[in-house]
Amino acid sequence: MSRLTIVIVTYNSVSQIGACLASLTANRPTVEHDTLVVDNASPDGTADFVRRGWPGVRVTDAGGNLGFAA
Repeated sequence: MSRLTIVIVTYNSVSQIGACLASLTANRPTVEHDTLVVDNASPDGTADFVRRGWPGVRVTDAGGNLGFAA
């Protein structure tokens, strides 16, 4: 079990999520960690982009645009 889970909530973020995940790779936490992207039904393909380009990142589909607070 990881000591840290990094949760990134996205919506239509395909143009920004790559830089965000790259910064986490370049500046890896010093503790064992997982990265989770929660996608709010982005029509721009954010979830698929993460799945293809970042196989070590878990992606969860929220099932709709629930917003950041949900």
